[in-house]
Amino acid sequence: MIMSLSIILITSLSILTFVVLWYLTKFFVRIFILLFILIVGFSYLYINNIGPFNKELIEIDLIKDKYCVDNEDEDICNCIVRIIESRADSISLNNSDKKFLIHKSIIDSYQQSMECLEKRDAKTKYKKFLADIAGINDWSLPDSLEFKTKEISNKLLENINQ
Repeated sequence: MIMSLSIILITSLSILTFVVLWYLTKFFVRIFILLFILIVGFSYLYINNIGPFNKELIEIDLIKDKYCVDNEDEDICNCIVRIIESRADSISLNNSDKKFLIHKSIIDSYQQSMECLEKRDAKTKYKKFLADIAGINDWSLPDSLEFKTKEISNKLLENINQ
């Protein structure tokens, strides 16, 4: 009788262990599949610069809203924002790489913007514009572009002080 009881007990524990391991394995496989799908999804977003991984931190619409809506600052709107917008349009037509499009446009349009501001006797407004896009108002630039912005600001200060 003891022998048969121990066989029944061992058999039932083996079956119980098998069932528990079966369900735990299914649970962990589901967790692994869910984590794999999340990793693949976030990797896709990161690689394609979508959503929170979008590297274009400044958009032309933000700049236009800030300076051109309600004509808050007509000099900045006409001499800087409109020139940047036209430069961005020409860059996007010629180049399929749209990363940092606005940043490139700002750097490329510096001379033309300064000439326009000089005609209006408002050269100091370029520095105000650069300060806004360099970090004030929660906008930010990548390090290399921030360096370029500071370099342009220093050149502007040198020209104004002369």
